[in-house]
Amino acid sequence: MAHNLRDNRILKAATIRLTTLFLLLMLTTSCSSTGSDDGNLSEAVETNNQQANLSSLEEVPIRGRLSFIRSESLTFDTAGEIGSILTKEGDRVKKGTVLAQLDSISIAKLNHLISQNKRDLNKARDNLAIADQTFETTPADRILHYEEIAKAKIALESAEIDLDNFQRTYDKSLANATNVEAKAQVTLRKSIENLDDFERNHEKSLAAALKLKTDSESSLEKANLALKNFARDEKQLLDAAMDIESAAALTLEIAQEALSDFMIDYEQELATAQKAVGTEEEDLETAVDAVSNFLHNPQDRDVKDGTYWDLEALARLRIKVDLAEADLAQAKAKLDRIQDGPNSFKEQDLKTAVNLSESKLKKAQDDVEDLSDGVDDIKLAQRKAAIKVAENTLEQATIDLSKEENGPDLSDRAQLQSDIKVAESALADATADLSRKLTGPDSETLELKKTTVDKKTQELVDLTDGPDKYDVDVKQTALTLALVNLDDSIEELRGTRITAPFDGIISLVNASKSDIVSTESKIIEITDPGESEIIATVDASKSQAIKTGNPAEITLSSLPNTTLDGVVTHLAQNPDTERGIVGYELRISITVPDSIEIPLQLATATAIVYP
Repeated sequence: MAHNLRDNRILKAATIRLTTLFLLLMLTTSCSSTGSDDGNLSEAVETNNQQANLSSLEEVPIRGRLSFIRSESLTFDTAGEIGSILTKEGDRVKKGTVLAQLDSISIAKLNHLISQNKRDLNKARDNLAIADQTFETTPADRILHYEEIAKAKIALESAEIDLDNFQRTYDKSLANATNVEAKAQVTLRKSIENLDDFERNHEKSLAAALKLKTDSESSLEKANLALKNFARDEKQLLDAAMDIESAAALTLEIAQEALSDFMIDYEQELATAQKAVGTEEEDLETAVDAVSNFLHNPQDRDVKDGTYWDLEALARLRIKVDLAEADLAQAKAKLDRIQDGPNSFKEQDLKTAVNLSESKLKKAQDDVEDLSDGVDDIKLAQRKAAIKVAENTLEQATIDLSKEENGPDLSDRAQLQSDIKVAESALADATADLSRKLTGPDSETLELKKTTVDKKTQELVDLTDGPDKYDVDVKQTALTLALVNLDDSIEELRGTRITAPFDGIISLVNASKSDIVSTESKIIEITDPGESEIIATVDASKSQAIKTGNPAEITLSSLPNTTLDGVVTHLAQNPDTERGIVGYELRISITVPDSIEIPLQLATATAIVYP
């Protein structure tokens, strides 16, 4: 499509050039035409300009920003502690992929809650079934029967509590075993890291001690050399100070000459201006005399047709007078400006330069005088002290290096190795205990408790003969509530996981393991780079040249050497005003080929919209 658009632009440009050439030929052939022909020519040129303007409006340049249409922030639907993040920024994932989940303890609690709610649901169903049963007997028997039912309910409730406590104890022991195993892994990892750090720290200490000794030797050598070259350095400082003094004297001389030349130049300029005024006054007097002579003493050449003066000659003489007056006024104005005095700013700058040069020369002379007084005892003492300090530092560095070369403390290494063995043993015990717990609770005990619950349930069912409408309604409400509780707990369990809602790339991971999160916490952001667009604001003139469906060529700052195709999908009908500027929102959908992937980053975009 991009090639077709370029071919269309080339064809339009050629058409415009041919039209312009034709109009120029018409211009050439009608140069000798009448006033009406000139009017027709102007109309033709105006028509050509309008066509050129219309052509330039066919391609509308746009600047905007890149926006990804399909991007979503993902959250947990259940609050809790994050157990694992199963992806990272930049990963490409498929729809339905599990990206994160809460900790195992939270999941275990929800599983236990679901089990409890299932038991509550079964119990509610059984209670409703019992309430629906009918019986006929005497009032005394009915009272006795209700007592037996109450005892049966208490027995059933006790059996259910016992089964629930057994299951809950197992769940707690499983969660505890999981926690102990995780802590044992952390302890072992830290023990191994401590031993690795111990070895690395010794190597670093040895390298640091060796470097310190080498640096100390170098410092001592430099200190000795500095003391040895003390006299030479002092001589070099004196020579440098004398050079600076000479340069400062020369600079002062130049500044003084510049100030002197400035005043001389001013006097010369004043004299030249006065002379120019005198010259212009003489020229004006000559021109006025010429006009006077022409008027009062005309010659034969000044008479035209024997009666009138030559007015053209008189006009030329008067023009000379006007020019002479203008030149005199200009010369006087220049003289007045010069007589006001020299340029005060430049004069002040030159005087300041002289004062500064004098100050620098004085300082240079003082430095030469100080350096010529003899040896600087303070500097000499400092260099001798530097040698002493370097010798002491080298001595201590040699002692430290000797200690490091003897190797690390064996007792410390043995203790760290022992810590690793203890951590490995603890981890093995924790892993074995967790493996046992993962096989489930004791099956014989669990089966026995379930059998007890079933038996007590059946006993209660056998005691119930007829329904009580109020009791049935209560049991029906309890059943409905149990169903709601079970659905809620299942939904909460689903909310412990975050899954990818569509194929895309992970553009942001905003949390880590062990973070406490709510249902409002933004954990992961997923983006589909295949669906993107440009958002821009255009003024009224450009909006009139753009329509929905217009094709476009697009270049992104994140893909500078790639041109993409696009289509205008939206152009606002009503303008927005921001900072006093009126504009219309424009959206251009980008067609992304399979071979290209747009980077997930902020980017500016440029586009050319075609009709």
